[in-house]
Amino acid sequence: MEEKIKVMIVGKKSVLMSGITTVIRNSEKIRIVEELNDDDNDLEQCIREVNPDVIVFQVSDNDFMFSRIDTIKKSINKNKVLAVLCGYNEKTICRFFENGIKSLISAGSDESELISAITQISKKQNYISDVYSKVIVYDLFNMLQDQSYVSTNILTPQETRILNLICEGLSNKEIGYRLDISKRTVETHRRNIKSKLEAKNTVDLVKKAALYM
Repeated sequence: MEEKIKVMIVGKKSVLMSGITTVIRNSEKIRIVEELNDDDNDLEQCIREVNPDVIVFQVSDNDFMFSRIDTIKKSINKNKVLAVLCGYNEKTICRFFENGIKSLISAGSDESELISAITQISKKQNYISDVYSKVIVYDLFNMLQDQSYVSTNILTPQETRILNLICEGLSNKEIGYRLDISKRTVETHRRNIKSKLEAKNTVDLVKKAALYM
């Protein structure tokens, strides 16, 4: 018998969270191993003890939320986190990407999409709802209207390798380990890449990488 996907739910008690919990409980492929409020002081310890395959995290739009994400990242691979957003804007999406959270789903998604997202993340794949993908694609389309930076800013082979690893979501430390170079060297290359591609932040860098590579 196939083992069920272990899910931890983190967020404020609300109608939304009750709905998410009900959907997951009704799935034959998934089981809930823990439910916690996002302000629970035992969050980090609980994650380590339970070791879920996926954490479903309800997003509230404030800085405290990102401090909790930092706590989660200390305890588990950041690629195991599915953020549930009630609304969206580019700034919020950028903050998630910059914090290493690559899987985003809209609170308005239907039951099948939620189950699909959890299943995909459990297989070490990222998931982004169409509504958020469209925001990213729209920005890419706008960039295509002005490609001057693409032809005039050429990356070295090492910079290209580092850019690929950045797009995979690796940290400077992880990139350094992969390429057998120091973290400081990676940071220098990263600054040079951002300068050459005229990227404002990590998300902008990933978008422009799609045009460059």
